[in-house]
Amino acid sequence: MIRYLTSTAFILTLSLIIISCSENERSRPTAPPTLEQQLAALPGATVTEISAPPGFIRAFEINLPQPVDHSIPSGQKFSQRIFISHRSETAPTVLLTAGYGVKKNSVLPIAELLGANQVYMDHRFFGDAAPDPMVWEHLNIFQAASDCHRVVELLSEIYKGPWVSYGVSKGGATALFHRRFFPDDVVATVAQVAPINLDTADARYDNFLLNEVGDAACRERILNFQRLVLSRRNELLPLFEAYATQNQLSFRLGLETAFEINTLEFLFCYWQYGPHDCAAIPDSTATSQEIFDYLQSINGIDWLRDEYMDYYAPCWYQLYTEFGYYRLIEDHVSELLESPFQLSYSLFCPQGVERVYDPSVIQDIAQWLKTSGNNILYIYGEIDPITACGVELTGQTNALKIILPGESHRAGYNGFGPFTAQVCDSLESWVGVTINKSRAITPVSREVIIETTGGVRSYIE
Repeated sequence: MIRYLTSTAFILTLSLIIISCSENERSRPTAPPTLEQQLAALPGATVTEISAPPGFIRAFEINLPQPVDHSIPSGQKFSQRIFISHRSETAPTVLLTAGYGVKKNSVLPIAELLGANQVYMDHRFFGDAAPDPMVWEHLNIFQAASDCHRVVELLSEIYKGPWVSYGVSKGGATALFHRRFFPDDVVATVAQVAPINLDTADARYDNFLLNEVGDAACRERILNFQRLVLSRRNELLPLFEAYATQNQLSFRLGLETAFEINTLEFLFCYWQYGPHDCAAIPDSTATSQEIFDYLQSINGIDWLRDEYMDYYAPCWYQLYTEFGYYRLIEDHVSELLESPFQLSYSLFCPQGVERVYDPSVIQDIAQWLKTSGNNILYIYGEIDPITACGVELTGQTNALKIILPGESHRAGYNGFGPFTAQVCDSLESWVGVTINKSRAITPVSREVIIETTGGVRSYIE
């Protein structure tokens, strides 16, 4: 009997020890998941660690399955490429939106300015991000904004600090579109040289190019050069044909049509990627070779080749369904054109694909930016035609607009600046960070035009 009780007591004691150990095991804090584990948990994603850019601790390339139609999350998918440059889970995060495809990681100065992580994502339906089969009707502003929103939703589980969106040119417009439909995803937006076009032939470009940019003498010299090129087509076409043959370029609309489109585009391109020396524009005394060489140096015909047209087909579709664009100004040379086509960039839209231009979405976005687009910094170049269709401030928001004198569209690609004190103060307020102004502010030796309430005033740093 005593032996029986002893065995029972032993078993009870052993059970209590096991229970106690189990409870201790359950109460022991589990190690938080590593960064790799958190990224690997993104639904369906493939994650590859890559070399970290200077100033960052780690970097990753992620291919994330995204719904072709976000209203049907379980439907057809495409793979969106995302690059993450990592500093800390608690630091701010810059969402860098591209207007096209993204092949490699690239870090922009705003991430350094804010001490931020950077998430760099390509645009749906470009390059490797094209679904198979292509579903053109889902290449629209709202679906692309929803891509951004889903990326922020997923990654904000890892990166808990404030998010800032940033983009350049078409990528800047993409950042603004995302901000319109999902305004709470980020605390601030920086959009450089971002157009908000209101038509497929927005007349504001015509006025800028024909009446405003540069001086009257230079504008007239550009128009005369276009007339000169077209009037000497018999001399120039053989040079373009030899160039195309040498570089294995093909033009689906024919070399002559490409030649005419490229000549008309010169008016826009001269200012877009200037400034150039107006006095250097050839006149009637120039040889055909000199005219050819100059035209190629400003806007070479290469960009009209079939390979480029195929890659940018999604862009042309967007421009002529929602984004809007500008027309090829031909009034001053119409009698010199011989192409069988009505010259328009719509010629480069994907063939056989139904499209209807709907301006209502961009009109809504333009209105929202004017009345509700707070914590947004716009940066434009003074001579860039895109500036003619930049966002207009009305004083109903705290947005800040900077126009860099003498700068072209390259103002969006030559870095983020200038970092004036006012810019730094605004970003500090919006993002909730402290910026080292002694390192951040770029000395400016000329006026910087700052527009705050619809009026323009000069500000010198």
